[in-house]
Amino acid sequence: MAGPVVGGGNEGERRQRLRLLQSLDPSSEEVVEATGALNRMFRFLRFAPGAGWGGKGMGGALVAAEDLALRNMKSYGVIRSSYKLQRQSKRQNNGKEASSQFLHFLKLLVDIRFYYNIAIEFLKSTSRVVIFMILDLVADLLFCTLYLYELQWNVSFKSEIQGKSPQFLWTPRRLPTFSIGVALTAFNIISRVLKTAFSDNKLKAFFNFSLLIDAITSYPFLIVLSIQDGHQIYIPYFLRSLIIVSRLMRPGLKILSFDAITEKLFLVIATILSIIYTGLCSFQYIEYNFREDGSGADLTLMDCFYFIVVTLSTVGYGDITTKTVPGQFLVIIIILVALSTIPGLIGSLVDAFTVQKSGGGYFARGTSSFVVVVGHFDTVAKIVDVMESFLDQEEGELPLKLVLMARAPASPAIKGLLNQSLYKERVTYLVGQAMDVQDLKRARIQYASATYIIADRSANSPRKEDERNTLRAWAIDEFAPLTPLFVSNLLQESEAYQEQTVTAFVCVEELKQLIIGHTTLFNGSSTFLINLVHKHSPFDSYPEVWQAQYGDGAGNEIYLSQLNAVFAGHRYVDVAWYIFKEFQTILAGIKVFVKEMNAHHHILNPGQAYILQRTDMCIFIAQSPKEIREINSLTFDEFNTSLERDASHSFVFAASSLRRRKAQIDRSVLPANANLFRVINKEGRYKTQPVTLVEAVVKSRANLIGHIVVCTGNYHVFKFVCTLRAAQLTEEDFRPIVFLCVRAPSEEEFHYFSVFPAIYFVVGDPMNKRDLHRAGIEGAHKVIIMNMSSGTADDFADGTSIMLSHLIYAMFPPPQPKKCVIIELSKRAHINFLRPSAKRRTRRSQHRKASAVQGLDYMYAPVFAAGRVVAATMLDCILFGLLSNSSILDIFKLFCGVRISRDVEMDKFLGITPAYLNQIDVPDAFVVSAVDQWKAKFAVTSWR
Repeated sequence: MAGPVVGGGNEGERRQRLRLLQSLDPSSEEVVEATGALNRMFRFLRFAPGAGWGGKGMGGALVAAEDLALRNMKSYGVIRSSYKLQRQSKRQNNGKEASSQFLHFLKLLVDIRFYYNIAIEFLKSTSRVVIFMILDLVADLLFCTLYLYELQWNVSFKSEIQGKSPQFLWTPRRLPTFSIGVALTAFNIISRVLKTAFSDNKLKAFFNFSLLIDAITSYPFLIVLSIQDGHQIYIPYFLRSLIIVSRLMRPGLKILSFDAITEKLFLVIATILSIIYTGLCSFQYIEYNFREDGSGADLTLMDCFYFIVVTLSTVGYGDITTKTVPGQFLVIIIILVALSTIPGLIGSLVDAFTVQKSGGGYFARGTSSFVVVVGHFDTVAKIVDVMESFLDQEEGELPLKLVLMARAPASPAIKGLLNQSLYKERVTYLVGQAMDVQDLKRARIQYASATYIIADRSANSPRKEDERNTLRAWAIDEFAPLTPLFVSNLLQESEAYQEQTVTAFVCVEELKQLIIGHTTLFNGSSTFLINLVHKHSPFDSYPEVWQAQYGDGAGNEIYLSQLNAVFAGHRYVDVAWYIFKEFQTILAGIKVFVKEMNAHHHILNPGQAYILQRTDMCIFIAQSPKEIREINSLTFDEFNTSLERDASHSFVFAASSLRRRKAQIDRSVLPANANLFRVINKEGRYKTQPVTLVEAVVKSRANLIGHIVVCTGNYHVFKFVCTLRAAQLTEEDFRPIVFLCVRAPSEEEFHYFSVFPAIYFVVGDPMNKRDLHRAGIEGAHKVIIMNMSSGTADDFADGTSIMLSHLIYAMFPPPQPKKCVIIELSKRAHINFLRPSAKRRTRRSQHRKASAVQGLDYMYAPVFAAGRVVAATMLDCILFGLLSNSSILDIFKLFCGVRISRDVEMDKFLGITPAYLNQIDVPDAFVVSAVDQWKAKFAVTSWR
């Protein structure tokens, strides 16, 4: 997360900090309610005595208070959070005075049932299991440590038990030592009772090996309480070391949730230490009590430790030896145990190291949920894309582990990445084949929360890659039919072979064309849609004001949740306004079940006449699951209280209260050509006029104005064209399309385009300026660069696309207006090589600010924020998101304007006019700077 950039500094820095607040309307409800406490503080300081902060009197106090306000409001998220807390407080107050709330709080403090319910809830939770496992382990370690202290004490105070017989039953134990043993025994009993009471198999939980150890080492502390001098009766509680290793191996403890090598190494060390400790204590007890000459009292702990280590190492110097028959039997037993266990453990460790070094091994699943991803992970970038989708979790989400099943051993770069502390404990890299049952067993696929098969985009033959992935899907489904299975395909027609096998499939190529087409129609929609399917939380502070506004929107994601019963029977539009007003969350649409058709139907903005039903699912756009939980926890009393309190909830619609005003601030607060998106109801169609291939292939279209030039390496762009010729578009959105490619389309390729009007093909090299002129680039409305990548996985795959974009910019030097160029990349890291980077001009002045947003990656790159670049890897998160939101793919396609015949039938059956994502120009009230200020800023003007 970026470090703070707000606070302190000179007057210029204070003016920079003020920009964020200046971009908000101070009369808006969000700002008024969020700053209520600060306003009260200002009023207090205005009438306070003259001694101000910093010795500057009242003026210093007000400046310090203003600094405090700015520090607390360095992002819109802070304002929204404060606003929502204020609204929640008003809903829950229900007219109660502060005094009655205080009395209610005091009553809660002395309510025994309150604490009882908390205790029961804790004891039934998984946290209780883990905590008691840790406490059991700590108790055993304390027992073992206490015994060592007792042994050292015995050497000096044996005279305290003189005359007591038999001698081996007595030990000069101190009373404090005995008291600690009693306390630990009491804990063991409580722990066993609780584990038995809340266990599914109570008989097994009570009668086990640890019960025998407790009976020998722990329970005697309570039995001897009734015996005179009972605290000096010998108890062999050092034997608790025998169960420490087994406690460490319990999955719920998570201490050994490492890779196979670390786990086995830890087991070897723990076993050796346990043998040494047990042998040391046993040897000292036998020699101390059974030597006839009494020389056993001279053996110190160090002598015993030395003897055991020398004996286990088979060296046997002979300077210390056992002089009793029981001691000789003890040594024989220790040697046999060591020789029978330690070599096997070391051999297992070596085998695990050998297997894991070659990419084999297995996944130790433990208790955490995990997913398995099958794919060709030959580069660090591919692995990073997958890890970001799964490991970047939001508040309230359970920790998730990731198992990568690769086709080849990891490269040194990949090993270096996975050995980082951030990923080492959560990512397991296995080499295996999905067609091999043994490899599937090693990955524990049958226990996975989900399995994903990722297509290799750099494959020489997309068809063969999809065919192989289909066979992999069949094999996984055969082995683990209950595990959800998700597959990404390179070709859409491959889905027909997977319908009966996989849970869901995604063709990222199709989605990429849809989103490029949509952002061609509506400026910046690619950024809007990609951010909606990515997990991202707004930062606490930003180096640039536009990033604060952009980050506030980029933090929103799509969530699907059951309708809260309090909203059932109300109009959709009324509820949508209420939810935004109270929770700053957008109700974008609903998911309904059409009983007559036995199918679910997703609808964006069903219209003012639609009445919400209890069975409806809500499509939310929110910044975190916490907001959805707050909406679902709204009670009828709170709902009615808020309606009575706030007259604005009479559902008379108005513009959003969080509006921006004109201010003395640069326009970089909004990305270039930014637009506000809304869901509107539209319907329109046009008639097509098919033409022949000869008529469509033209030599030049240099005379066209307002058309779209598409520079492409092939004609696999059908979904892209479908988006630009969608039935719901109006005449204003209709523009001629000119393809510039090194070859003309074949008859088969042209067949798919012939049903659309105003499509032309110019044969030429897009890297040639003359051919660009023939395609009419001077009069073009937008230029699209797609399918120009080499198709390989190397770092230069996007070289042609990047150089072509720079060539087009160079063709229109100032003062000519720059062309709007939308480019498709195969690797999102290559965004750094696109305009507007302006790195040389801003490197010095922006170095400190840029360092504050390191790690924001492509999302905060101006070229991406402006909606000018799309990479297929940005859309993989849709496939990964299907596990938590099964409707994410359908909703994403709906936002892109995709409606199949079944959708049309359901809309007609429900009497709903379909809604589509559209844009409006940025209103004047949202523009926040003078032109002469933002022209010199960041070269954003190149995008207009």
